[in-house]
Amino acid sequence: MIIVKLSGGLGNQMFQYAASRSLALRNIDILKFDLSWFKNLGDANRYFKLYVFNIINIAEATEEEIRNLKPTRLLRFLKLYNQRMYFKEKYFNFDPEILKLKGDIYLDGYWQSEKYFKDFDSVIRQEFNLKNPISVEAQNISLKIISDNSVSIHVRRGDYVSSPKTFAYHGVCSLPYYKQAIDIMKGKLKNPVFYIFSDDMQWVKEKLKIDGDIVYVSRLEIKDYEEMILMSQCKNNIIANSSFSWWAGWLNKNHQKIVIAPQKWFNLQKNIKDLIPEKWICI
Repeated sequence: MIIVKLSGGLGNQMFQYAASRSLALRNIDILKFDLSWFKNLGDANRYFKLYVFNIINIAEATEEEIRNLKPTRLLRFLKLYNQRMYFKEKYFNFDPEILKLKGDIYLDGYWQSEKYFKDFDSVIRQEFNLKNPISVEAQNISLKIISDNSVSIHVRRGDYVSSPKTFAYHGVCSLPYYKQAIDIMKGKLKNPVFYIFSDDMQWVKEKLKIDGDIVYVSRLEIKDYEEMILMSQCKNNIIANSSFSWWAGWLNKNHQKIVIAPQKWFNLQKNIKDLIPEKWICI
């Protein structure tokens, strides 16, 4: 059995699922979720969201199953536990050791690299299709996205700005980043139409001036997971330092797609070489 601890927003949960699902496929084993993080958080903005996807087997681990694999904090502090059974992410970059794990395993981490699930690329893409059709509002935008030479722009602010702790860790993408990315797209594409997704659209309309065709997408009628799918339907993507738009770029099926990502993913210095796929442009 493989148990994965799920935590964070939709993008983080997708990374955690993709890595653990791929390990389960590799080992021909069953996968279960530890959802205790959401139950203990008390935050209405953070809850289990993978149910929206075409994932056939969603099974929650029992408390007993979790206890059997996850050592107490004291045992972890004293390092008196089986490190092949309880595997905590050691660092941000890809750790090839996870691919070698066998038997009963508890995974605790974020696993933000496609290298954890690249061998099962087609399965992950299939399972990250939505279970149900998108709303009529989203469908109308989808039709236009597909017909245009569309470029998604994701501007993530929200808790990146409102929470001092989160801002200190993540920071936000700068206006010069977006302007440079837009210029690159204009230089490579004919008649691009920019579709803007943001949790702070008022700020975007005031600050991010674009000379060209623009469609402001984000609105209350469109769910966050629908926004991710709409971004992935754009032919090209300008992503934020956010796992949410990372997945939109990764799920984009356009073989000629241009995906631009920020070199500065965190305020704190970290090597993101395993986070950004090779064919993406990092600026």
